[in-house]
Amino acid sequence: MILNNSFFFLIATGYEIIKRMETTNGDFKMMTRKHFERVAEILGTNDIDDNTVAEFINLFAEENPRFDRLRFFEAVRKHGETKWN
Repeated sequence: MILNNSFFFLIATGYEIIKRMETTNGDFKMMTRKHFERVAEILGTNDIDDNTVAEFINLFAEENPRFDRLRFFEAVRKHGETKWN
């Protein structure tokens, strides 16, 4: 597997999102719609494969019972289609 700059950007950005969500006592806040939208944008604009997107979807669904899998997948696709416009 060849790792490219997009992969490293994705990991670094994900780490930054997680660090911002950490509270002073080490607990984490629940992700908000804004967080999900940003992750969808990052995944879509960096040509991340569908299997990786599915892993994120499964993770988010486990953490948030109200998470809409289809809506997130469509948001990723939308950002992938419009990245060159």
